[in-house]
Amino acid sequence: STKEHVAQIDSFHLPLIEDALWNEPYVTYDSDFWRTRSPLENIDKVKAPTFIVGGLDDLFQRAQPLLFERLKANGVDTRLAILDGFHTPNFLLSHIGNDQLAPINFLMLQWFDHYLKGMDTGIDAIPPVVQYVKNYPTQSTPEPYKTNGFSSTTDWPHPAAKAERWYLHTDNSLSQTAPETVERNRLMVNPEHPMGSAERGGTHLEFNLEINDGTICSRSYAQWVLGIVIPQNCHYNTNNSNQTRVVFDSEPMATDYYINGPIQADIWIESTVSEAVVSVQVEELSAKQSKPITNGQLLASVRAVDESRSRFMDGEMIQPFHFFTQEKAQPLVPGEVVKMQIEIFPTSAIIRKGNRLRIAVSPSNQAQGMLNFPRQELAAGGVTSIHFSPEYPSSVVVPVVPVSELN
Repeated sequence: STKEHVAQIDSFHLPLIEDALWNEPYVTYDSDFWRTRSPLENIDKVKAPTFIVGGLDDLFQRAQPLLFERLKANGVDTRLAILDGFHTPNFLLSHIGNDQLAPINFLMLQWFDHYLKGMDTGIDAIPPVVQYVKNYPTQSTPEPYKTNGFSSTTDWPHPAAKAERWYLHTDNSLSQTAPETVERNRLMVNPEHPMGSAERGGTHLEFNLEINDGTICSRSYAQWVLGIVIPQNCHYNTNNSNQTRVVFDSEPMATDYYINGPIQADIWIESTVSEAVVSVQVEELSAKQSKPITNGQLLASVRAVDESRSRFMDGEMIQPFHFFTQEKAQPLVPGEVVKMQIEIFPTSAIIRKGNRLRIAVSPSNQAQGMLNFPRQELAAGGVTSIHFSPEYPSSVVVPVVPVSELN
């Protein structure tokens, strides 16, 4: 009942938030508490045909394709449809549909009439994967394909994807040539910590939050509040952001450059303190704006990677799986260089011909995730150095698909 749900604010939600803020292990690290609640940990129990609808900027951007992949591997009839934009606007727009993806109401009727009533509704004609592709169509797209921004394929990750590594350099360049000499480190200062509280507001759980790193107006903020914001220019153009950022730009692309799938940043750092955060954003830089595409971040103390559960493509790790357990936690040793293997959430986007691929590195993204109180103390006043050298080649691995695969 509603009364029982409201009672959970005091008996469950507020104590849980308090435990998280004060670093209680059961909620701070991966544990039975989270595994019991994780769809990915429990998806193998699902045997029913499943249609997954998501978005490139959805709150569940990471999980949707991973769930599809596991269901398909288990022999479950499943489909994946990824729209553009954020969670709430997509829920509303999905009822309207577009040239390539029917309204969600029609797809649900088509799906359930087949599986619940045994009707022949033509579901075999629905492609396994339909994705919106940011910046598609482009000026280079052949005329027959300029009707909408979607493309279909047979699987996820895209079967034609190849891993390409881009190296960061101290002169703010981004290239596919690794550093040949030791380049000057770039420094980032940990920002002021956020402030906030949670409390009961009548029959609701209320949050008061003050973000202090400039991400109050960012793609991440819009993503993590489900898209329920009044859009401003800084949501779509990071040139207007107040976030501390070290940016690395490629040369203008000679042709359209199609990225589709998960991305990994391998950033070599050292810190003056025992805790740090590294956030990485992937963007398209044009003469008018730097358009955010996707991002990820990692807390240094939980950087340990489980290679047995990580994804490799062409011999390159492209989607790290972190343990996130208390047993694997590794505080930083000030002055010691470590590798941060950062998972950047999967996307589908084109860096258009003449524009540049931009990688931006920051010491925080409070809109996406914030440090609890004990970790704030460990990170306070810290300075993070990004390394660029043959020994410590900071770089990003992206999955690239031939533009001929766009349909």
